[in-house]
Amino acid sequence: MSDSTVMFAKALEVVFGDIYDVKLMARYFPRFFCCEIVLARVAKILDVERSNEAHQAGSYRLLTADVFSKMNTMFRFVAGNSQGCLYGITPTM
Repeated sequence: MSDSTVMFAKALEVVFGDIYDVKLMARYFPRFFCCEIVLARVAKILDVERSNEAHQAGSYRLLTADVFSKMNTMFRFVAGNSQGCLYGITPTM
């Protein structure tokens, strides 16, 4: 991992605090082992409904937060194992 990647990850932590990646969290669930992990598919499988129109930044943020909340409620251990990890950035997952 390059110095710039490490600095970027540290800057994210400073700005946003605890960081979790829903895509990485979904990897813990057997239903997602066989397919590409896409937010809309994860939401559908978890029975999480989108509250706004798709393809809007706010809509994705709300859907991501709702999916994270549902995963964290259903499988509390996953958030702890995924904390600080970012898909494609951190090598820990």
